[in-house]
Amino acid sequence: MIDDNKMKVYVIGAFGSQHKLYKKIDEQFLKNKYQAHRLAIKDECYDSPIFKAQSIEYEVYCKRILGLFCIDQHYFFDLLMKASNEKLFNYLNNEDVACDLFKIFEMCFNSKTDGQENLDMMTLAFGYARWHKRAWINVEAMQTCEKMIEDQFAEFGRKSTLNLLNADKKRCRHAWSEFCMIHGIAQKPKTFYEFYVDVTARLEEYGINRYQAGLHSIPVTMQSDGIDGLFLLGSEINENDILICVRNYLERFSEGVKPNSDAMIEHMITSLYVMALIREFKKVKVYYFKHNQETVFREMENYEEIIKNQNEQLLKANLETNKLRSERDILRKNKIESEKLLLGELAKSQKPLKEEIKELEKKLKNEREEIQAHEQELKRLRLVLLAQKPEYKISHESAKLEVNQHKKLMYVSSRDYATMKIKGLKEEIPHLMIYEGNMPEKATAIFIDYKQISHSDYYEVIGWAKRKKIPYHFIQSKGVGETIAEMAVTLKNCES
Repeated sequence: MIDDNKMKVYVIGAFGSQHKLYKKIDEQFLKNKYQAHRLAIKDECYDSPIFKAQSIEYEVYCKRILGLFCIDQHYFFDLLMKASNEKLFNYLNNEDVACDLFKIFEMCFNSKTDGQENLDMMTLAFGYARWHKRAWINVEAMQTCEKMIEDQFAEFGRKSTLNLLNADKKRCRHAWSEFCMIHGIAQKPKTFYEFYVDVTARLEEYGINRYQAGLHSIPVTMQSDGIDGLFLLGSEINENDILICVRNYLERFSEGVKPNSDAMIEHMITSLYVMALIREFKKVKVYYFKHNQETVFREMENYEEIIKNQNEQLLKANLETNKLRSERDILRKNKIESEKLLLGELAKSQKPLKEEIKELEKKLKNEREEIQAHEQELKRLRLVLLAQKPEYKISHESAKLEVNQHKKLMYVSSRDYATMKIKGLKEEIPHLMIYEGNMPEKATAIFIDYKQISHSDYYEVIGWAKRKKIPYHFIQSKGVGETIAEMAVTLKNCES
């Protein structure tokens, strides 16, 4: 029988595959983002490998659903189930009718969708029936449904290469031992650096230079693609890594044909480099989710903390001002009752108090202005994250003419993120400046495509624009024409 935690993971994974639910998930998560995130990272299902089986976007939404389930699993399960398949939800929610497996099949399986989506819907149906402790027409129907779900995930996480390797490990070990003996290298290197240095040293010692270009081209090629291959040299390798690479090489040769030990060198270097790259990528992804969860929300949280602190300072300043005003009123009363000499002395004592009040009032004014600025920035960030995509009532040609009137506009996205879009914008707007890691001094306005920019580039551009006091705007549109229309409307609104 599938245990409760595993069933919860299967259900969340099935919900996470449905892109049509992402808008509703975002809407609910934003209302409870801090509580949901805090509870999710403490849940034992948070690091489930099923959440990491597809894209980073899939992993993010699975963890958001987990956070919502940690708050109220009953409520959010019902909400998402109804949005996913209302007809199935109403059937399963009817406690007077026992669950019929064939009826569930009929409502889950849709010829217009692929097989995985249908299986995901079956997983949701079984999980919902189990969560609400619904009765089945017979025990066999329930067991059939559960077996179907178990079979779907039974092979998850197993490496087919490792299964094949276990059946062929003896032959691979023999080929590896022979390879190491021919070239005089260690059979059990612990890191890729040890293997790489040992191999290249032996090649130079024996004068085998024809493979040197191939060996050294690997880190050079990776460097040209933006990956510093030297950082991968420290990656750990184990016996399974080596034997998998050996087996892949042996597959090239028919049975009875002896493999070429010299040519095998370049294959091993390349294959182990790829394994190191994948392993380091997984480390980066784990680090990202551990230290930088929901980056934009963390920035909003920082602004909210700043506003809270400044409100506290404002309250203290108001109390101090009221205290000083009270003292001033007492001095005025004493002035009426005292003699002229005393009144003169009091007048002198009031002078520094008035100056202090003026300074405090000036300070209050500055702090109010700063609070308003932070609130405006917070509202702008919320609008960027939560606003629906606007429709611009302007023709493409009018938009292009409007934008081309401005000769010093800049479009910002990270390099290699939007290559085709940048090409299209340059054809339509020849004078448009493109961000390439550095900022020009004379830009009059900056348009940031926040869906096509990395975190580091985003903060660098925002910081530079604020220092230079250059207005910046966020682009929501995907296509070239929509982007030009959005830029034109934004420029027109700024002028008015």
